[in-house]
Amino acid sequence: MRTFSIFIIISSLAAFGCTENPFADDKRSITNDGTFVSGQVLLDNESDHSGVYVWIRGPGYNTRTDKNGMFKLQIPKEGVQPGAAFSGQFTVYFYLSNFTTDSLHLTFLKGALLLPQTDVDSRGNLKKVIKLSSIFSITTEVIPKIVTINDEDSLFNEETNEWEFLNNLDTVKIKTTYQFTSVDYLSYQLYIPSDGLGNPMISLIIRTEDNSVERIQNLNFQRWEVFYPNRNEKKVFKFTFPVTSKSIVFPSTDIPPGEYEFRPVIAIVNTRLPASLLQSLCPGILHLQPGESFMNIPVKQKTTYFTVKSLN
Repeated sequence: MRTFSIFIIISSLAAFGCTENPFADDKRSITNDGTFVSGQVLLDNESDHSGVYVWIRGPGYNTRTDKNGMFKLQIPKEGVQPGAAFSGQFTVYFYLSNFTTDSLHLTFLKGALLLPQTDVDSRGNLKKVIKLSSIFSITTEVIPKIVTINDEDSLFNEETNEWEFLNNLDTVKIKTTYQFTSVDYLSYQLYIPSDGLGNPMISLIIRTEDNSVERIQNLNFQRWEVFYPNRNEKKVFKFTFPVTSKSIVFPSTDIPPGEYEFRPVIAIVNTRLPASLLQSLCPGILHLQPGESFMNIPVKQKTTYFTVKSLN
């Protein structure tokens, strides 16, 4: 089974610093020598809480939550860390691109988490559950849900009795709806791939069930266009995607049989977050043509899967 995705991106521009550790003594727990912090992140109105990016600004150590929202962020021991061991107060972020972002401060001494402290108990567990709420919904619909391809199809058109240069034999119609549900619109900017003339172009990155990219489909992408969204504002895009495409000059681009999902490529810039957060996921994000690296951006969307079957 395979799964397609179209996806979203949220960029950040603010900065944050660290201060010297105010603690003079090392008070690490017997059950945790300061090498990990664990906890839970829950998403409002979601049954699957996986994929939230947990990231410590500065050292850059990170992990992601599982389906139940649980995470365990490992911190290498002092001799294993690159460079000098770090000490001071650093910010850990809990990030999902189309949800609110939360953060808290952790204090380290000589590269190890100091335990206990304000938000962490003596075992390295967060004292509270982190809760994130949706700010931006993405819904994707695909018609038809099943595409049956004929491997023996050719470029010869029997109706005109002529050979065709290009033939998109099988297609699916895709409708993607974006809506800001609850957001301080002054803090956000929406970037959408454009053809350079101000016309939004949906650029697709398609991944299979094992998270490998099946196809990158850029429809005349030239640059990112910026929009300033209003609360409850909807943007709807419709386009046709060729499941099979044959050409006299170019190789065939048939999608192999399997199940797929699309994810739209857009970018939501939150000006209240440090730019280094998104850069840690996808360096140079808004300076790049949408590509495979965008798969690193965590996002939740409602989608319709479609299946490709072979007639032969």
